[in-house]
Amino acid sequence: MAELPHVLILPYPAQGHINPALAFATRLASMRLSVTVLVTTDFINNATVSSSSSPSVSIAPISDGKEKIAASESFEAYFRRFTSILPASLAQFIDQNKRSASPAKLLVYDSTMPWALDVARAHGLLCASLFTMSAAASAIFYHLRNGGVRPFSTIFVASS
Repeated sequence: MAELPHVLILPYPAQGHINPALAFATRLASMRLSVTVLVTTDFINNATVSSSSSPSVSIAPISDGKEKIAASESFEAYFRRFTSILPASLAQFIDQNKRSASPAKLLVYDSTMPWALDVARAHGLLCASLFTMSAAASAIFYHLRNGGVRPFSTIFVASS
């Protein structure tokens, strides 16, 4: 039997990002692909493992450095740590995966983590960005950025 192509999926570890990534992983697995979803904390790992609905989707932990932090931290501190540690952890995981029986060929990463593109390319993987928001929300942001829609504060100005 031929080996299934292997895909890595890296969701942003926040509400609204993990479930769409899992749904996408399940869809890819239904197309005869081997899929590994990379999760960053023990809490997310435990929740993700219990909610993964496909036996073809595996879950693998990847460090964001949270296991070394005993106290709670501000979002700014979390984000600084996350963006400094996770790229190296991802690179290490990809290197280890290259030595496996079924090395990954593609990294699908959450669009909120554009640095993952650089890591994937540096390790010879194809890459694609996953946008977890709806197409309608993407269209609104596109038109706001390009001047096609005025911000709400200028639309609802009371007339005299």
